[in-house]
Amino acid sequence: GLDKQNVTAEAESIIADNSGMQINGNVIQFSSKASMVSIYNMMGMVEKVCANVSEVELNLPNGVYVINAMINGTIYREKIVVR
Repeated sequence: GLDKQNVTAEAESIIADNSGMQINGNVIQFSSKASMVSIYNMMGMVEKVCANVSEVELNLPNGVYVINAMINGTIYREKIVVR
């Protein structure tokens, strides 16, 4: 599962970065529809790719991931921890 306290701390920093991403339970929500979302593990391998979504479910193994999201033509990159 997801350690909500740790991820919430990450989500607060994400919101402060004005990236339009926040975490609610095991779902990443975007303020505007993301034209492309890619989630990578720390070895650089793609774990998940979605297009034209307003949220993405984090059904991933425990670990650290990088999320790249293109929102309104801007690419945002954030790191999250799934526990």
